[in-house]
Amino acid sequence: MIHLSIRTHAIRAPPRDNTKAANITVYTVQVNTGGDPTSSVLQNRAGSIDKLNLVTSIDPEAGRGALRQICRDR
Repeated sequence: MIHLSIRTHAIRAPPRDNTKAANITVYTVQVNTGGDPTSSVLQNRAGSIDKLNLVTSIDPEAGRGALRQICRDR
C-alpha cells in the first residue's frame, strides 16, 4: 500500500532516523517549475537521496513519472 501525503508548506514529520528505525521509506516530490534550488527540507526528509523526486515541468506526465518511479521502487 502506498500512502501519499501532499504538503504545500511546512513539513512536520518524525526525524529520518525514527522512520528508518521503524522500516518506513519516505519519498518526497518537489514540484519546481521556477528554477528554485532543490529544497533541503525535502532532501533531508527523503529516506535517501534517490527517494527525492524533482519535477521541473508543468506537463502532467512529469508528475506521473515521479509517481511511477515511487511505485517501481516498492
